[in-house]
Amino acid sequence: MLNANKKSGVKTTRRRIPTQKRSRDKVELILQVSQRILEKEGLSKLNTNRIAEEAGLGVGTIYEYFPNKESIAFELIERLAVKESDEILARFETMGEQPFSEAVAVLVETTVRLYRKNRGLYRMLRRISSENRQFVGMRESERRVMVRIREAIEIYRDHMTVDDPDLAVFILFHTVEGLCYQAVNQDSPHTDEELATEITKVVLRYLGLAE
Repeated sequence: MLNANKKSGVKTTRRRIPTQKRSRDKVELILQVSQRILEKEGLSKLNTNRIAEEAGLGVGTIYEYFPNKESIAFELIERLAVKESDEILARFETMGEQPFSEAVAVLVETTVRLYRKNRGLYRMLRRISSENRQFVGMRESERRVMVRIREAIEIYRDHMTVDDPDLAVFILFHTVEGLCYQAVNQDSPHTDEELATEITKVVLRYLGLAE
């Protein structure tokens, strides 16, 4: 994880990592309150004084764990990434013997839906800390998704035009993630279903599975 924004010098990592349950509970409370403020009142209301007031903690306690609101935003983004990755992995487990093309469609639809669902929060968080895009595909949670994609490719590889599975995973992950991210971020006029259908076509054509 990057320790600071090299361009702005703004730290985005925690000052102190909690080890005891009481400390972990405080950090959890700080993050929950911060997300609630962002979702209900907007970015302009997010500051350490407001967080401390809502959490019933002293401002000094906030600073014990987070040097600024940028570091809080960074942590919230990391948590969103974990939650979304877990949901995608859960969808993998429910697919069973589903045809690969249908499985791809389900996963793409899930990704589009998750980005749409969290769009407002992502936008506000990016305005505070834009570093998170540097880590797409590098987080442990996302790596787990990539490993699962690699396993699926190996199972169906005989039906694909894939020469390098590792390269294919890299291209697939970033193609789907990037298209979903941009479509939602730019307020695409198309429905989630339309977006998912077209992105699925891109994936299947790349793999040589298009009808």
